Amino acid sequence: MVKPPLNDDQLKDPKKLREIRNKGSIIFWLNDANRDWATSADTYVFPPVSKGGITVNCVKRPNKTIDITIDGPFNKKYVFNAKIPPCTPKGLMVGIVWEKPTVILRLNAQTAQTVQA
Repeated sequence: MVKPPLNDDQLKDPKKLREIRNKGSIIFWLNDANRDWATSADTYVFPPVSKGGITVNCVKRPNKTIDITIDGPFNKKYVFNAKIPPCTPKGLMVGIVWEKPTVILRLNAQTAQTVQA
């Protein structure tokens, strides 16, 4: 059964924060005004994405890879580096799912990397 997302009041509850640190997901889009951002030779540092004690930082590298750091699941920090797949005009969809024993990075709904928690 899929649970509905937590609202802002629930995210202030210490018990709910512990629950989200042990099992959860975060999904967001990355994009830039420069339509060639994903394939250019430039570095792009995107603003952090935060929700419920989980923070994600993304940096696009000149070699067309992306470094994604997620801080919070299992009270730890995880670093991913993955090749950027072809993007749509909407950008790059980033999804991260965690439940022991793994943290999974998905780019455009495809598994890009899995690490052990």
